[in-house]
Amino acid sequence: MPTGVLLTRRGLGNRSRVRLVSYLRRRLLHKSLARTEWPNQEAQVNLPTVNGTQASVAAWSELRDRSPAYALVSNVDLVVIRFDDHVAVLYGRCHHRGALLAGGHIDGPNLICGVHGWDYRYDTRVSEYNNDDALHRFSAVIDEEADTVWVDEAEIAAFAESHPQPYRRDEYLGLYQDVHGGPDEPFNHYIQVLARACGHAHLQDFALRDLTTWKRDISDLTGVPYAGVGD
Repeated sequence: MPTGVLLTRRGLGNRSRVRLVSYLRRRLLHKSLARTEWPNQEAQVNLPTVNGTQASVAAWSELRDRSPAYALVSNVDLVVIRFDDHVAVLYGRCHHRGALLAGGHIDGPNLICGVHGWDYRYDTRVSEYNNDDALHRFSAVIDEEADTVWVDEAEIAAFAESHPQPYRRDEYLGLYQDVHGGPDEPFNHYIQVLARACGHAHLQDFALRDLTTWKRDISDLTGVPYAGVGD
């Protein structure tokens, strides 16, 4: 019999289960875009400084062209993008639901959020779809001799003071928590419960194989392994 979480939680009817599993499948499809090998968080908290104001966010030689990279300075998540011989250091959270933009991808001149597809031009920081929406861009300097990208730590600390960050990175899923909420993703809390029940430390490790159902119609509709007896 397949192992996993049985979708029979009291109060969750057939229609709700179908909606939940369909939603889970959409989330799992995004994992190929959203899964990123994040740098060690503890190492990011104490970035090296120069003259008390500069902090290194990436090794210049290790940045892949037009491939978003993650950094953390003064409790602010950043996304670092190298394009040709230039670099952009932007606020690293999507304005829509706070997803980490380093988990997105580049499409033409746009940085695309890996969760819901919101776009921001990496060269101008402005959304091509909605010009009124723009990420904060931080000053950055490429130091080829030191093989690093420097940012002004004081500038980012000032941003953090005027824009307090709600993410509690030392808690379960703190780096990935959804502090916005909304009707378009009503099952976030339940998915986190399922992820914990399956022994995962990160929500991104949750997979379709972790689910099972004894309802044949649910299995046929969603592809969740069938755990019933017979047909």
